[in-house]
Amino acid sequence: MRLLFQDKMISKEMKRKYIQKLFVFIDHILRLPEDADSRLIRDMKPILEKEAVMMGLSLKDTSFARYYLEEGKKEGKKEGLKEGIKEGIKEGIKEGKTEIAFRLLEKGHSIEDVAEITGFSIQEIKGLKERKP
Repeated sequence: MRLLFQDKMISKEMKRKYIQKLFVFIDHILRLPEDADSRLIRDMKPILEKEAVMMGLSLKDTSFARYYLEEGKKEGKKEGLKEGIKEGIKEGIKEGKTEIAFRLLEKGHSIEDVAEITGFSIQEIKGLKERKP
């Protein structure tokens, strides 16, 4: 049905923007419950992609695109959280090592010993010693 409608619109030389707006309007009118919409999107994905290519249209305003945009956002948040946790752990470990280095220096350990114990370079330990509180 949609392809027949598309052919009629193209034969009447309707403007591409008008066609896009019309499909957005139709999409808005035909809203389904969320679970049915998700199933339809999953099943229709290959067909919709093929139609979009054939028509030269963007699917960005369809429920299909909104669904995958939301899925992408969820996935991005998960990945961002994982990365944030990793970075936080790394920072925490570094802060802990820095605290240990300060204490070792206060106890009179040599720069070389502190570097060996903490895993910091001698240059880093010298820098810590200079900024010692």
